[in-house]
Amino acid sequence: MVTLRTIVQAMITVIISYAPFELLRLTLTYSETYASQGPFVGAFALEMFVVAVGWILAVYAVWRRI
Repeated sequence: MVTLRTIVQAMITVIISYAPFELLRLTLTYSETYASQGPFVGAFALEMFVVAVGWILAVYAVWRRI
């Protein structure tokens, strides 16, 4: 029987396996689009990168606890 725990583990595994590629795509998109528009926009792209990495690590930590 499929339990809620199995479903949550499967969902988190999919997120963990897909997230690095999406993170790389977003980072490259931001850097190409906003690099010529000044340092503040570049700082925003860096902040988005750091937040995304934080979310990935948080999801991974939850996955390890299950």
